[in-house]
Amino acid sequence: MNFFHFKSLQSRLLFVFLSLFVIVGFFAFFSINSVHERNARNQIEAELKFSASVVNTLINSRLEAHRQAASILSKDYAFQQAFSTNDQETETVSSAMESLLLRTRADLIMLLSIEDNHKIMVTIPKSKLTGNPFPYLDLISQAEDSGRSITAFINLNGELFSVIIVPILAPEPLVWFCIGFRVDNQFLQDLQKMVPSDLTLVELMPGIAPKICASTLHPSDWKEFSQYISQVSLDQGISVVNSRDEHVLVQGRCLDKKTGAWLMIQHSLEQTLQPFYRLQTLLLRIGFVGLIVTFLGAVAISRSVSKPVRELAEISREVAKGIYEQHVTTDLEDEIGELARSFNQMTDGLAERSRIRSLLGKVVSPAIAEELLKSKEFGLGGAEKEATILFSDIRDFTTLCEGRAPSEILQILNHYLTRMNEIIDDHGGVVDKFIGDAIMALFGTPIYHEDDPDRAMQTALAMIDELKTINRELEEKGFPPLKIGIGINTDVVVAGSMGSRNRLNYTVIGDGVNLASRLESECKTFQRSIIISEGTLRKARKKYRTECLGKVKVKGKQQETNIFALLGEDSPEQPNPGNLGGVLN
Repeated sequence: MNFFHFKSLQSRLLFVFLSLFVIVGFFAFFSINSVHERNARNQIEAELKFSASVVNTLINSRLEAHRQAASILSKDYAFQQAFSTNDQETETVSSAMESLLLRTRADLIMLLSIEDNHKIMVTIPKSKLTGNPFPYLDLISQAEDSGRSITAFINLNGELFSVIIVPILAPEPLVWFCIGFRVDNQFLQDLQKMVPSDLTLVELMPGIAPKICASTLHPSDWKEFSQYISQVSLDQGISVVNSRDEHVLVQGRCLDKKTGAWLMIQHSLEQTLQPFYRLQTLLLRIGFVGLIVTFLGAVAISRSVSKPVRELAEISREVAKGIYEQHVTTDLEDEIGELARSFNQMTDGLAERSRIRSLLGKVVSPAIAEELLKSKEFGLGGAEKEATILFSDIRDFTTLCEGRAPSEILQILNHYLTRMNEIIDDHGGVVDKFIGDAIMALFGTPIYHEDDPDRAMQTALAMIDELKTINRELEEKGFPPLKIGIGINTDVVVAGSMGSRNRLNYTVIGDGVNLASRLESECKTFQRSIIISEGTLRKARKKYRTECLGKVKVKGKQQETNIFALLGEDSPEQPNPGNLGGVLN
């Protein structure tokens, strides 16, 4: 499908302007959108890295503070005295542990035996764990091997705790303390105050579904988060996951590999892009207004361009009809204005040429005028052509003019010549010139017909018939009747522009022209109206009634030629014996 197939220039210009605006606006809008989205993602990634760094620092600082507090308390003499006795399960020990709980602001304290299974001797607050082996024996082994306190994240009764395991020395380890701080929603909310991202604590163990332990998300979002948490690539930094038709960037931080504790730091891309969405709406509104302005401007520009073009097309159609008076009106100074001015100059030239053509058509035959105008070189010269030449002359015209006013004679002559010229034109002939009361007509040049000899003879017969009508009109006005003689010959002649370089005349010359003129003169000798040559009769396609007048010799030539009086066209009622194309009477 051709999208540029429009009927008007204005429509194409509108289409081009609007298409350019839409294309540029489209790419600008999506380029800006792409840049903002890329910047938003870079911003979120930077925020996630910052949040991870801050959270890591806060957690480590908090654990270190708790570890130092626990280490100091474990070396306290009163505590050592309380736990150096063999009655660790007495009220004194419980009271000391409660005091330690308050002083460290811990959520849980457990007293562990130094035996191999490290049985939980006392828990504050009290718990069902009392009397059971400590479930994370490897942590105590690490503490024993390192000779210092250990910090870790452990899961007790479905709750996640950050714990410090520290020995009570006197100077050898008497018991082990496990001081725990609950990692819950409040813990994460306290951390979130320092970072711009949401935090979720997840327990990830091989073969077990992810379990959310705490989160700053709304509880209604926990289930969905647990579903797309599997999309997070824990080993490749930041991941992009889909949640409720929005994109969320997530970065995971492992808190404890053995317990599978992971802290997920997430940020919504759409939330970060909210300011841009408002800008996007503003850009769309500006684009819509720009589209309207562009449309109105394109309409104005296209009209200013297409108006002179339409006017040019309308005037061109008038010029094609031969009407050259109208001009394109425009005030433009650009190429359109130059085209309009050039077109006006062209129509002026065509009008002048038409005027010259019309004038030539009145001075000479229109066919000759057309031949002269279309000639590539307007100069002297000619070419050989076969033509039929017709000469006619009024008999005793000088006697007719005696005693009459020149204006009266001119009126009669013009009337006669006009009628005869119309007959010649009607038969496809061309009036070469008027020589006083004589007419020289051409058939075959400059306009060629295959039956030019027939046309010449039919013209002569029609002229004789028309003369009868003219004579009746003259008799009614008191003028004497006219008599004419017509000579016709067909031969090869030279046709072209004759004369001087400053004054040309299209005509024909040659023996054939001389013979035609001689035959017209012979009409007076033989007392016949139309005399034709043997060459014309041989070239005729139709049958004619003729009378053989013998042979004549043209002045200046030794060869004689047969001549015939033309009486009329042959009719079916009068059989033609076929002598030279005519009937001899």
